[in-house]
Order: sequence, then structure tokens, then C-alpha cells
Amino acid sequence: MAKSGILRVVIGLVGIAISFLLFPIVMDATYSVTSHANIALFTGLSDIANIAPLVLFVGMLFGSGMAIYSGAKQLKS
Repeated sequence: MAKSGILRVVIGLVGIAISFLLFPIVMDATYSVTSHANIALFTGLSDIANIAPLVLFVGMLFGSGMAIYSGAKQLKS
């Protein structure tokens, strides 16, 4: 039981680290997409592309936080 809880906590911490490592890469890719003249003219693409990094970052942080929470809860019981 304790090994599973520790594993969940470690996976959550790795997920947080990966989300902080991927965020600048996703931001650079978003800038490249929105600055390209032919692609940026599509209706709504720039709005969606500007929101996507935030959604990805928050989603990964939430998932990692839930993994840490469930692992810590399992360690207590």
C-alpha cells in the first residue's frame, strides 16, 4: 500500500516538473504559429492558440496535484 502512495506522489512531482519544462516550449510554438502570416489569418486561430498553453499548463498542474493528493491520502491510511 505504501509503495503505491509513494509512486503516486513521485509521479505527481515529475508531472509538475514536466509541465514547467514544457511551458516555454509551448509558448515558443504558439508565438511561431501566430506570427506566421499565412496561418495567422484563419478566423479564431490566434485566440485559440493563445489560450492553449494556459489550458495545457493548468491541466497538467491539476492532474499532477491530484496524483500527489491521492498518493498522500493513501500514505496516511
